[in-house]
Amino acid sequence: MAGIYIHIPYCKQKCHYCDFFKTSSLGSIQDFLEALQREIRVQKDYLDGEAIETIYFGGGTPSVLRPSEIGIIIRWLKDIYPVQAEVEITLEANPDDLRENYAAALPEAGVNRLSMGIQSFFDEQLELLNRRHSKAQAIEAVQLAKKSGFHNISIDLIYGIPGMSLQMWNSNIEQALELNVEHISAYHLIFEPDTVFGDRKKKGTLSEIPDDESVEQYNMLRSKLTESGYLHYEISNFARQNLVSKHNTSYWQQKKYLGLGPSAHSYNLKTRQWNERNLAGYIKLLNRNTVPYELEQLDESTMFNEYLMTSMRTEWGSSLDYVKSTFDDKFGLFLLEQLKEEQFRANFEISKSHIKIKPEKWFISDHILSQLFYVD
Repeated sequence: MAGIYIHIPYCKQKCHYCDFFKTSSLGSIQDFLEALQREIRVQKDYLDGEAIETIYFGGGTPSVLRPSEIGIIIRWLKDIYPVQAEVEITLEANPDDLRENYAAALPEAGVNRLSMGIQSFFDEQLELLNRRHSKAQAIEAVQLAKKSGFHNISIDLIYGIPGMSLQMWNSNIEQALELNVEHISAYHLIFEPDTVFGDRKKKGTLSEIPDDESVEQYNMLRSKLTESGYLHYEISNFARQNLVSKHNTSYWQQKKYLGLGPSAHSYNLKTRQWNERNLAGYIKLLNRNTVPYELEQLDESTMFNEYLMTSMRTEWGSSLDYVKSTFDDKFGLFLLEQLKEEQFRANFEISKSHIKIKPEKWFISDHILSQLFYVD
């Protein structure tokens, strides 16, 4: 089984915290779609004919496209790749794009899962983030999506926003619970270097919140959502039972995926490749049926470390059987030797078949895992 990711590199307005590749100039959409169709054909052998179980439209803001254009892309994919009948097709959408007619047209186009970037239910926080929707529009968008027949809706929230008190964060969680969506993703705000927030941090006009406040907000998030019946299945993701994101889960479970569009990443268990972050260059080379990408051949140490890094983000953890069957014996022996150390055992749950980080330690998992990586 494999997945396909399509990067739609357009936004009507750039958020102050986002460093994903995007442009707010929408005049090249038709040229981009033509290039994308060519890339779909050129890359047809990348996944070795594996069945496609997920398709994910990310960005950027995929909802800048018309539903008919989204439907056309889905048909292009189905013409070339062995897409399963029960494929999960996710579209990332801005709440203010989900007007009634737009939302109603998406299921007909083939979309069966929505991921909405709400981020906050406080208008002043949305303004700080430079989001282009309001609290009222966010709530209305979820209601319209349900009215349009969607039964698999995810919303994104951001914590760690400067000036957001614990009480405000609690209100955000409560509002999300009131909407009763099937999936919630919550990410800590990061001040990326090449963003407005990164520039403000450098100038000293905006600061990240203290670490203890971050931990407090994360613990509140986990506590309230799990008590409300959500499965905390990955550091930043919570789902009603059986409604985890199949696409994102494939990243954490070492499945192949093909990335289409400028800046999109692909992985086939042996190599990782990424398209260039240049829309004009992407379109120009695809006009010659050439994909503008760079490639990294992964050695066994890198693959082992990446497996730990991704699988340990989840409630399922790392499979000792997978490590034994996939990697040289030295990697499994190294892992077990490391976990004999008391400093490591305190952070992990260890069974005969799996190793996983204790959920209360997930917030500092990057630090914990870095000490387990194999170095030649």
